[in-house]
Amino acid sequence: MNMLIIELLDDQIRRVWMNGSYCLFGRFFITFFSTYMRREVTVVLDFIKDDKEKIGDNLRKIRERKKLTQEKLAQIMDVDPQTVYRMESGKYSAETFLAAIYALKVDFEEVLPSRYKHLNEKKNKKDEVIYEIEQLPESKQKFVWDTASVAVDYIKAK
Repeated sequence: MNMLIIELLDDQIRRVWMNGSYCLFGRFFITFFSTYMRREVTVVLDFIKDDKEKIGDNLRKIRERKKLTQEKLAQIMDVDPQTVYRMESGKYSAETFLAAIYALKVDFEEVLPSRYKHLNEKKNKKDEVIYEIEQLPESKQKFVWDTASVAVDYIKAK
């Protein structure tokens, strides 16, 4: 369940970011995500609440790697510099978190502690296998899906 929420969240963020439907950042961005994704982000942040300080530290490292000051990041995010300081200390809302990863131009997974990295690896492997199956001729695809279906039914019956 939690893995699905994180994958869904990541897919939503990428889809929203890639469609270019917004060009203003500041308050519009915060309002947009508040109405569109707040519940999902809050659930994910609750799931990883014990790691909020580590995530804040990761955000700080990324900011420093990009040679941004807290003040400059705050300006990009359209927030007070104190908000960036609190965020890097692990005290942040879903909106602040989303604004930070957008402003820093990083993927959601890049900010997570290493113990969560396997979530994306599992997703990538699944996508890779599905892609390989989809490259097969249709008759062979049917064989693979039918075989997989039988295997799943067998495992469920045990």
